[in-house]
Amino acid sequence: MIATAPTGLSTQLTFKRDAGGAPDLGYFRQRYPETVANFGTLPRREEWLRRVWEADARWREQSETIGGAHRAEEVVVRGAPPFESEVEAEFDVIYAGGVTGLLHAGVLACSYGRRVLVFDAQEVGRTRRDWNISEEELRELERAGLFTPEEVEGAVVRRFRRGGFVKFHDAASRVKAGPLWVSGVLDAAIDADRLLQLAAGKLRARGPQQQGCAMIDGLRFVRAYVEPARVTIETEDARGRRRLFAARLFVDASGKDSAVARQLGGGGAPTHVCPTVGTLARGFAGGEEPDAVDFDAAEILVSTEDAADHRQLVWGGFAGRAGRGDYTTSLSFYEALSPSAASARTRGASGV
Repeated sequence: MIATAPTGLSTQLTFKRDAGGAPDLGYFRQRYPETVANFGTLPRREEWLRRVWEADARWREQSETIGGAHRAEEVVVRGAPPFESEVEAEFDVIYAGGVTGLLHAGVLACSYGRRVLVFDAQEVGRTRRDWNISEEELRELERAGLFTPEEVEGAVVRRFRRGGFVKFHDAASRVKAGPLWVSGVLDAAIDADRLLQLAAGKLRARGPQQQGCAMIDGLRFVRAYVEPARVTIETEDARGRRRLFAARLFVDASGKDSAVARQLGGGGAPTHVCPTVGTLARGFAGGEEPDAVDFDAAEILVSTEDAADHRQLVWGGFAGRAGRGDYTTSLSFYEALSPSAASARTRGASGV
């Protein structure tokens, strides 16, 4: 990982915190009224605005460096927790992150009889989006012993009978190419929340009265104390209260830019980012014509302009439930954060 200097947007995107350390949403509304207005029709608007605020604040805190220095909080500590720290409960495995971590925890609990704890800073087992998956991965969910074939099939909302394709913009290129069709990669769309809630139900059935498993919403990972025989996980709830749990194994499933990943990576910032926005819409005409949507094909990656200045905009499109005509469209923005890329853009803008 390479540390990067702060970008020119840093001042514009710095949000204030109130005295208690929570995001100052009043300041957010004043500074970004259009963002607040566009979130106005969403259920639980305040929650989503807070999550946008926290995501940006976390990114600024973790990715930007001063004078090229690396910054990484020590969250994996060798040694025992502070004296007189009270551990609430002990497990075989603890997972930070309740999405894919929940699936792995469910397999260990249901197929191997392990006592597991899954906690998440938001809500365990919620993604609020569909997943695209291969047929081989679908079958693996059955082979792992977590779901029955009927449960897996019940979560499938669409199969892409024509497969998926990749198409890069080539208007300025002497070499023209049609779409590259890919099979065995994204064969179906599944209701991810349905699968996760099934896994949560199976884990909940192995709660304290049986196997001793648990799931906890609204807990943020703070620190892991690693000793030869066990690891103690320190967490914090929404009110700032600290809670400790112990296990033989700790799994960080909270993302590639988590505090643990930062420390293991030496504190350096990522060299690239890929923010993505998307929407779920209905009412499209179906078909293979240019102005229609092919509901039997997955648009894996489609670019509509050339790559320039180390950046690329890429579209994706995936059909959902057939009865409702759901179609998800996303736009990903690939951006290099290295100093060389930034200086190249500066030279181009000044005509050098």
